[in-house]
Amino acid sequence: MKQFLPARLTSAFLTPFYRLLVLGAGWLLAAGSAAAQGLPGYVVSLSGDTLRGFVAETDAQRIAFYAQAGAPPQFFRPAQARAYGIGRQTVYTSRLARLKSGRDSLRFVRPLLLGPASLYNASSDSARLLLQAPASDTLYELTAFNWNLLFNRHLRSCEYLDFSDPSILSRRFEQRSLRLLLTQYNRCVQPGWKPVRPQTSTSQLRLALTGGLTAYSAEAGRALLGSAEVDHKPRALLGLEVRLLHSSGWWLSGGLTYQHLRGGVKPFSIYTGSSVITGSRTETYDLKNLLLLGNLGRSFGQPGSFRPFVVATLGAGVCFDSESASQVVYSSILPPNYRSVDRSGQAALHAALGTGVWLPLGSRYDLQLSASYGQNMMIQSPSLRTHVVSVQTGLMLPAW
Repeated sequence: MKQFLPARLTSAFLTPFYRLLVLGAGWLLAAGSAAAQGLPGYVVSLSGDTLRGFVAETDAQRIAFYAQAGAPPQFFRPAQARAYGIGRQTVYTSRLARLKSGRDSLRFVRPLLLGPASLYNASSDSARLLLQAPASDTLYELTAFNWNLLFNRHLRSCEYLDFSDPSILSRRFEQRSLRLLLTQYNRCVQPGWKPVRPQTSTSQLRLALTGGLTAYSAEAGRALLGSAEVDHKPRALLGLEVRLLHSSGWWLSGGLTYQHLRGGVKPFSIYTGSSVITGSRTETYDLKNLLLLGNLGRSFGQPGSFRPFVVATLGAGVCFDSESASQVVYSSILPPNYRSVDRSGQAALHAALGTGVWLPLGSRYDLQLSASYGQNMMIQSPSLRTHVVSVQTGLMLPAW
């Protein structure tokens, strides 16, 4: 088998695998145009009132606020709110920023380093860095071309730090490098200062425990199996995931799944080469897989309410305690022909598309109901492909 494995992988393995991935990518991109779901958070109004509910970032400088599940959204731009937050330790403030074009603009920003001189970036653009000089309320947008000029202009209080030094000029323009320079400057002008790096996030970690049933059909030499009837025997599916939910409704997760697939094809007639002797063939498969899966999903609606979702899954794993068997029974005195193949230790790839709903169980838990279709591809036996349909229920709970 080894000598023709690459060609078989191309024709029988990679092609349907990539088709499923392309379909999943298109499905998720289409889903991405729907309204954001939001995460528990708050908005501080211009009058100083704190409005608690659900917050979602809808574009670069606009947030949607839902007072409660099912309520119509209120939209806020930086000129319409002092701050907003998601979770307990998240604060994004509305600040005046002087952009690289020279234009002044109000922006939602988050702190990266706070001190005599501080570093910020835009709430939805981690690449855009802004400097707050000592005794100044204005933030200055930093670029690869102007950062050294702005440091020299606004950070002059430390006589031991020369931003015109060639060793500093040669540094790359990146967040880590600028944060180190500002740390040096702050310690110089205020010896007792200690670095403060606020914890900010627009995401929420959750754990998901899932269980369900799988039914599948296998293709192994379909030309030989002809129109044989598939023998479905549902088996168990168990999973544990860590999910990172973003306020926009997108989510990523990764975890382990135990998947038991059992079935095959019912007895079907085969040609024996003789009109006197007839034969029937049966194929059976019993595959137990341990899979490491990654998921990219999109949910709709708001926490605390009914939320449908779609998800694409990709991963790899290994079979254990797995085998497939083929048996031929003849009508004459010929003995039955039986062949068994041990599949244990074989590596497999998995791709799937799924959909489902989350139903709230109080403020901290969600019940999950879902269904998915996927394919397993045996790397060592590319002619054996399994088409897997599963139905699952699960519980989504706080990560820790």
